[in-house]
Amino acid sequence: MSFELIKQLHPRGKIAGGVVYTLLLLLALYSITFGYEKIPTVRNPLPLDSAVPDDLWFLSDGSLVAVGSDSDHRVWIKQWSGTPDGPKAVFYFDFAQRLGVSPRYSLRKNSFPASRYVAYALDSDANTLAWAWNGLLHLQKRDGSPARPPIPLKKSVAVSALSFIRDSAVGVLYSDGQFLVTDWSLGSHVEQGTKYCNNASLWTQGLRIVLACLDIGDIRVIDFSERMGIDPVSGQYINGTVVALHSAGDVAIGTSDGVVVFPPANEPPYEKPSSNGLGKGPIIAMIFYDRDKVIVGGAFPGLYLVARDRDPIRLTEVASNIRLVAVKQNEIAYAGVAGITIASIGSKLAFTDLTATIWKWLLAFISISAFTLAIFRDRRAVPSNPQQ
Repeated sequence: MSFELIKQLHPRGKIAGGVVYTLLLLLALYSITFGYEKIPTVRNPLPLDSAVPDDLWFLSDGSLVAVGSDSDHRVWIKQWSGTPDGPKAVFYFDFAQRLGVSPRYSLRKNSFPASRYVAYALDSDANTLAWAWNGLLHLQKRDGSPARPPIPLKKSVAVSALSFIRDSAVGVLYSDGQFLVTDWSLGSHVEQGTKYCNNASLWTQGLRIVLACLDIGDIRVIDFSERMGIDPVSGQYINGTVVALHSAGDVAIGTSDGVVVFPPANEPPYEKPSSNGLGKGPIIAMIFYDRDKVIVGGAFPGLYLVARDRDPIRLTEVASNIRLVAVKQNEIAYAGVAGITIASIGSKLAFTDLTATIWKWLLAFISISAFTLAIFRDRRAVPSNPQQ
């Protein structure tokens, strides 16, 4: 019946309908052939340890490292090599216990008065631990032996945080907001630095250091790759809760209202920050998956993949309050109040946002067309009134 109705259309209507249906067919073929993308999935989660770490990351050899402290004020380092159920190495440091204060891991927000704890940091290879006390910087190997004699610091002010920049240099954030670098490879311990806010926090280590003062919404990236360049991150982030840095220099900020902000590069053409949100609660843990996507967790169930230009994707259902996330090519580790979990990263095919939009319009057009043809058919079926 529908074909009979189409035959009765005006020739121009037939041509227009044929063009429209041809375009829709081409769009459908495109979406079926090219309209998919691979999105990561988290599979086979395996609990590793019940301890709650202060940080965790993957080393270049694929092993997982976690660092934290126990109730006896001892700092511990745990390392899983090879498979998740492989051998675990554990190292303990008792410097804070001997000093009679609490150890405080340096990266991320510090909320304790600097005089009540001793700041410590672990280098990215998990080989050297640094801690500062009474104007001296101490470096220890994993077996507890000194890596070198204590290094006098330039200031006697309490140290808030430390961060390894390279094997021979440590960034020191003082409680008065000054950030200085001690490089003992130069012999004279040359120090360079900048003055910042009193409530500053360090978020990264390596040749790019993120220095943030979230209570006033200011974030800066200090680049040591060639010279000490300080680049302010565009925008104000007073409600920021977490900062992530990609190896290429991209920055992402998670907020207390569940939004991920991707600031633009500080170079022409200047753009406004882009953002994408979950709206489920504060983001506590965040790490770059690639330059355009981050994996986040926080005060809400699950881990999510958040991109600049598409809706967030739920990766896994886990308990709330995920505090830390580490990722490498085919593995992910995350930690919360329940301890440390490791899982594999797979992938699945899913429609792109463009494909989903195409199919929505296709279904809408097909529905409208069917409805219109049905009305046209019913009108054609009603007999005309005979003459009285």
